[in-house]
Amino acid sequence: MWGKALYLLDGFSKGFSLKYVGPRAGGSSPNLKSALNNPDIVWDMLQTEVQTGKVAGLFQAPPFNNLRIFPLGLMPKKQPNKFCLIHHLYCPSDSSINDGIPVELATVQYANIDDAVKIIRDLGLGCFLAKTNIKSAFRIIPVAPHDHCLLGFRWDDHFFFDRCLPMGCSTSCRIFEHFSSALEWIFA
Repeated sequence: MWGKALYLLDGFSKGFSLKYVGPRAGGSSPNLKSALNNPDIVWDMLQTEVQTGKVAGLFQAPPFNNLRIFPLGLMPKKQPNKFCLIHHLYCPSDSSINDGIPVELATVQYANIDDAVKIIRDLGLGCFLAKTNIKSAFRIIPVAPHDHCLLGFRWDDHFFFDRCLPMGCSTSCRIFEHFSSALEWIFA
């Protein structure tokens, strides 16, 4: 059981590994039209990410000789004029970051309503059940420095890299699920 606590401690002190096993050579892919058509929105979002330490950036040259540059895009949210910055880690096809992550490390089985019903029955009358939603949940989880070179991007002739889990990484859900289950154990 202490393994879960050590997983969290190690991950938050050293960063969580993406479990990438592919080549660590540099590469570059162009940004998506959705970002290129909205440069002011992208700049505003990038400035916030850099200020909060989630992204390192405004480098004039690649900070690593093997920096992988993936495309940026924007996805509209339900609220008008609100967007999500997309990290397209499935590009280029057949040699993307996500292609270098074993499928078995990128799968998650979330709890479902049957799991909740079983827990309620096991705990009995008077138990308390709650559901939470963590805003930008992946962005609170640091990536191990040895994987920073995999998470590069370029905007307006400046280079950046993610220091926290991006939404588009195939292991982000699994890493967050392990993080969540470790927290559940600690606070149980």
